[in-house]
Amino acid sequence: MRRVAAAGVILSIVCALSACGGGSGSGVSEGDAKEAFVLSMVSVLSASIGLAFGQDVPGATLEEETQNLVLDDFRLDEFFGADSELAYKSVSGTVANEEDAMVADLILEGGPVETIGFRLTGEQLQSAGGFSTTITINGKEVSLEITEADLQGE
Repeated sequence: MRRVAAAGVILSIVCALSACGGGSGSGVSEGDAKEAFVLSMVSVLSASIGLAFGQDVPGATLEEETQNLVLDDFRLDEFFGADSELAYKSVSGTVANEEDAMVADLILEGGPVETIGFRLTGEQLQSAGGFSTTITINGKEVSLEITEADLQGE
């Protein structure tokens, strides 16, 4: 039940972000870039938390030796629900833990962003007012301002 409620909140964030305008310089709109980033970030965090609590998370494994999170066809439609109306259907790739950050190199299926890479520090994730980050979308670097409103779906 908690997973369904959390998925609903996350889905509203992603859907609200898709209405953003502007250009990102990567061939996708700023709204598409933010949607893909937030969806990727939420997928990584959700899979990590599930695995940490011993849950079976289809499409997600934790490598024993490196402790890297591996997503292999992590089905977003199954995780968020078939009626979620997300442009993206799945996420695949690796998320490595560095000293002070998580580093993701992911492939998205189904939307305008095909590949995304980002590095997020604990400080960024805990920032109350949002944060700035540079991500790589479809092979091009994009700078984004992620505000608290973006994260809350406003």
